Amino acid sequence: MAFIVDTLSPSEHRIQLGFECFIRTMSIGANWQKLRIGFRVAINDTYVPMLAAKIVAGVSQGPIPFDSYDIPDFIGGVLYSTSYTTGAQWNRVTNAGVVCYTQSSGTAIRKQGEIITGTTGSSSSTTYLSAQPGLSRTVLLSTITKTGTTYNVHTSGSSSGADVSRAAFIATMEDEANTPLNMGTLSGSSSVTGPLNHSFDTVQIRWHKSLPTLEISDIMAVRYY
Repeated sequence: MAFIVDTLSPSEHRIQLGFECFIRTMSIGANWQKLRIGFRVAINDTYVPMLAAKIVAGVSQGPIPFDSYDIPDFIGGVLYSTSYTTGAQWNRVTNAGVVCYTQSSGTAIRKQGEIITGTTGSSSSTTYLSAQPGLSRTVLLSTITKTGTTYNVHTSGSSSGADVSRAAFIATMEDEANTPLNMGTLSGSSSVTGPLNHSFDTVQIRWHKSLPTLEISDIMAVRYY
C-alpha cells in the first residue's frame, strides 16, 4: 500500500534549479524501507547535445545540502548517467513532437562529507526529458529499497516526450510496479552499502549545471513500506 509522504505542486509557479539543490524534510522522518522520489520536470533547450550532465535525487540525514562537505550521509540515484564523477552526454532528439534530451542509464551513489562512493550503473530502456517546458513535462523517478545494509536504487523516467499530466504522475507514484501511462521500464539499477539503522529523513534533488535551468512542476515522495 503506497503512502504519500509529501507532495509539492508549484503548478504554474515552477521551481527552477540552476546549479542548485531542492531540499525538503519528510513528514515521516526516517520511517521507511522502500521510498520513491518523483518529479514532473522539463529542461530549457540548449539546441545541442549536453555534455557532463547529471541529476541526483535521493535522501539525506538532515537538510544539509548535497554539495556541502558537512553532509553526514546521502543515498540516492544519479539519473541519466552511469558515473557521478564524469556525468554523461545527453543526446537531443524529437519524440512525440517534443524536443527532448535522452539517455538510458543511472547509478546509485552515497556521499558522506567529501567521500563519494557508488557502483557502475546499468542501462535499459531509453527515457526522455522534455526540453520544451511550455509544451511538455516528463517524469523522473528514483526508487530506493533498503535490505539490511544494502540500498538498491532504481532510476526510471518517461518512455516518450509526451506531456505527463499531474493525474498520471500521481498514479505512477502510487503504483509500486511503475506501470502507468508514459513511464519507461527501469533505466538504471545498482546498489550501495549503507547503515543498518538509517536516519535518512530529507529529500534532495540536485541539478549540476547553471545553464540550462531545470524546471520542476511537481515533486512527490511515496513510502511503500
